[in-house]
Formats: sequence, structure tokens, C-alpha cells
Amino acid sequence: MTPKEECEELMNGILPFTINCLEKYGEFFPCGAVMRNDKTITLTASYDGDEKPESKDVIVKLENIHRKLANDGEIIASAIAYDTKINNQIEDAITISLEHKDNYSVKVVFPYKIKKKLFKNKIDFYDTLANEGSNNIFKY
Repeated sequence: MTPKEECEELMNGILPFTINCLEKYGEFFPCGAVMRNDKTITLTASYDGDEKPESKDVIVKLENIHRKLANDGEIIASAIAYDTKINNQIEDAITISLEHKDNYSVKVVFPYKIKKKLFKNKIDFYDTLANEGSNNIFKY
């Protein structure tokens, strides 16, 4: 598989988790996933006991965890998912930052709207966007 295909597989591993959180709770904390050398996908989290951590702090901790795994040669791809605002802070979106050891990096953005329901929210998605990634997990 190509680096892009492996990142897409990793994205497809973390996206259902974020959608499930939105459906149940109407929000989600930043979370991560990695693809190990044997192609297995593992979810990663950063929890320090704080019930309401700042998202940016959680993202930094996840990046540090993934960077260490990459430096130790344990992973081939990294994904970090977080809730963002787009279009002048009007629309909500799931952003997934993907990076592969073979110099591939992209941010995929899934704009959404929550329709409140009694027991389970319904999530409507709009056109997906993709932008160049930040290349901050693997050393190229």
C-alpha cells in the first residue's frame, strides 16, 4: 500500500470513534491513532486526570506521544483528530491530521452539523476538505 492508502486506512480507523462521541455526547476530546509497523491500528489518548482539559494541551500531548513512537521506530503513520471551527468560526468540523513516515502529511476536514435527538444525535456531514499537513511527527 502507498503512504496515502495507509493514512486513509488509519483515518477510517479513528473517524468512527469521533462520530460515535458526537452522536452520544455532542462533542469529543482530541484523540489519536497510530499504525504500527505490522499495520495494526491502535487508538491513543492523553489523560492526566483533568476532566475538562484544554483541547490544544491534549493535542500537544498526543503529538509528543506520537513523535516518541515515531522516533523509536514503532509506528509508520499517525492520526490526531480534533474538533474545529471553519468558515470564519461558523461551522463545526472534525479535523484529522495524518502523517506517514514516508513524507506524506495531510489534514482532512469533515464539516458537520449536529441534529439533536432524544437518545442519539444525528450528524450531517458536508463536503470534505483536504489541506497540506504540518509534518511534525516524523523526521524527514
